[in-house]
Amino acid sequence: MTDQSKAPTTGRQTSLIVVAAVFTFLGTFLTLLRLYFRKFVFRNFGWDDYTILLAWIASIGMAAFTSLGIKYGAGKHEGNQDEVIKVNLIMELFYTFALYFAKVSILLCYLRLTADLKSVFGRVTEVLIVLFTLQIVATSIAVAMAVYTIVTDVIILVLPIPILSSLKRTLAQKVSLLGVFMVGILATIASGVRVWTCKIYTTSKDPIYDIAPINIWTFIELNLAMGCACGPALKAIATRLWDRINADKPATTAKYYDADSSFRSKKSLQPSVVHHQGHESLTSNEQPLKAFQSSTIETLPKEG
Repeated sequence: MTDQSKAPTTGRQTSLIVVAAVFTFLGTFLTLLRLYFRKFVFRNFGWDDYTILLAWIASIGMAAFTSLGIKYGAGKHEGNQDEVIKVNLIMELFYTFALYFAKVSILLCYLRLTADLKSVFGRVTEVLIVLFTLQIVATSIAVAMAVYTIVTDVIILVLPIPILSSLKRTLAQKVSLLGVFMVGILATIASGVRVWTCKIYTTSKDPIYDIAPINIWTFIELNLAMGCACGPALKAIATRLWDRINADKPATTAKYYDADSSFRSKKSLQPSVVHHQGHESLTSNEQPLKAFQSSTIETLPKEG
């Protein structure tokens, strides 16, 4: 057994550390932001929020065991291979629970949208939730599970299209909501890349080194899926904040004076013309001066 602490750190291990830290932070931030607003602002905490909470807890467990795997040498050419593989198996278990709780959260969000429609898509969503629960127990082969994940990703991406078309919302609202769900395409792509890394790992002669890419794409896929699950709630949060900013935005004094001065300048450019019999036309600005001159002439003493 090689002392993994003395083995040089490789680029793969560094990449694993960075990706794990960044994506875990993003997933945590988006999830906690969603849960806070749903609980204390919108006050409509539902089952989709409970499931995304479970997904986040499992993702933290996954990150913890990934860190332990890095300590044992994951991503290096030399390390404690037995310990890395054991830790990685536990990490995969947390990943499986986290990913499918995230997907169940998305499906429960679909049920929120179809609550008043009683459509067939609501029934399909319920069936998929049951299938996800069974799949966690039934699937044990990494590559097969990854392929199964891609298939379910595609189903989840297609499922909201007819649902959104049935909603009584404006076209812009439907397109924006569909765009939020379509972020899941990135998670599907990451899942496809993960399948490729799993295939490489199955024939690897340096497994603890080639296990790093699997873990990297695991973090990317999972946290993108969690971000997609948080998408509709985050859109509602952004809309609420934007409306509040616009409502609290006062009219500036500068705009008031600019408008007033503009009005006065336009008014001054339109002189009112007063016609006097036997005299030339005078503007409103000339009348006071002419009157002053006339009164002055009348008050002068006459000679002789």
